[in-house]
Amino acid sequence: ERLLQELAEVCQTLCAAHPELTGIAIGLPGIIDSQRGFVHFSAPLGWENVAVLAPLQRCVSLPLLVLNNVKAAALLSVQQLQLSKAQSHFYLRIAEGVGGALIDRGALYTGSSWTAGEIGHLRMQREGPLCSCGRRGCLETLIGQPAIQQQLSKRKPGLRWQQGESEPSLFNPLMSEAGEHLGFALSQVMQLVNPACIIIDAPWNSSAVFREAVQQTMQASTLAFTHAHTTLHFLAQRLEPAQGLALAVIAQYEQADY
Repeated sequence: ERLLQELAEVCQTLCAAHPELTGIAIGLPGIIDSQRGFVHFSAPLGWENVAVLAPLQRCVSLPLLVLNNVKAAALLSVQQLQLSKAQSHFYLRIAEGVGGALIDRGALYTGSSWTAGEIGHLRMQREGPLCSCGRRGCLETLIGQPAIQQQLSKRKPGLRWQQGESEPSLFNPLMSEAGEHLGFALSQVMQLVNPACIIIDAPWNSSAVFREAVQQTMQASTLAFTHAHTTLHFLAQRLEPAQGLALAVIAQYEQADY
């Protein structure tokens, strides 16, 4: 309740300072019904069944949106890469967690329970590390930033992943293993969803070892015809979800205008 009150105050401050605003979007982690602005579950926030949009609408007259952060960034990735809106594209983001989103014909595909694209919770190991979702061996526990940092620290206390390139004997094996895990997970996406493009937004993209492991594992784990018709993009710069949220506001405004 305190956070929702703070969000309402921020929105009211923005509206007062910028009367030209066409809308406000709020990005959150978790399983979100964006139509209702309802957070069904968010492990990072510790939320379950929280209505976000309704209380804010009582305080703010502007159009409001509530979206999952990764799905907002996915919208931005398709625009920045100038990908065809006639096709489908899969976006994957590695940060504290691992998330994904499918953009189908220019629109977000959320599925029947708003969990479409949740690749971070594909189970990769039967007895793997404990995940925030309560299960073991999810992809997130193997390739997310906390997971890689924990593995680096075990090998050399105090070593951080930003310095990993100077420690190839420690960093490269981790990047190879992470790339293999991700490549296998993405091969399942390729077979089941068959997107035209897969976009990887990860801190490990600067590692040639990681990129090669992803590509080789995807190719080895996917039908040759499917692989040949899928383009893989490793983003050189991380995307900012807030810009994706702004893009969603503009899209909503244009649709309403038409």
